[in-house]
Amino acid sequence: MERKNAISIIIWTLIIVILAFTNLFFNFISIPKPEDTIELEIDFITISTVFIGFAFTSLGILLGLSSEKLIQRIKDTKIIIRKVARIIESIIFLMISIAVSLYYVLGLDMLFGNDSIELSNVNKVVYVIGLCFLVIGIIYYAASIYELYDLIKRIYQSNIDKKVIESNDRAKEQMERAKEKLVKAKYEE
Repeated sequence: MERKNAISIIIWTLIIVILAFTNLFFNFISIPKPEDTIELEIDFITISTVFIGFAFTSLGILLGLSSEKLIQRIKDTKIIIRKVARIIESIIFLMISIAVSLYYVLGLDMLFGNDSIELSNVNKVVYVIGLCFLVIGIIYYAASIYELYDLIKRIYQSNIDKKVIESNDRAKEQMERAKEKLVKAKYEE
């Protein structure tokens, strides 16, 4: 992974951690009751894994496009690498979300007891961190899909444009031959 992508992940992590601690004071993200948390975290794992599966499918589609002529022309640029990096970033964010969800599913939140306010606050912060990584992962996935759609659209538009140009060239050639035949027919009369 490029340094730029690693920096992006670190910056998002810092923003998410600050947001999670801020939520302790302002409660703008609601925290579920402890008895509802495990079921909710299992749902988060399911959502994350589905998006990770779609992201890997997107990587496969991108790899499948490598034989297209437009891709061949841009293969020495960073265009494809940037698109792959966006997909990989979404996978990383979603995997972090899974790891945080496993914290609850495996009962690590109850390991030291959940009686103290400090541990309760730690669990609230961890919950918000996991939720934010899930949301950011989905946003990155959506952005990568849009970029992939744009690339596919350009590839097929390029192919259509080539076919139109070839068709126009053939039509011009046929018109020239028809003109020549007309001129030749006029002189023979």
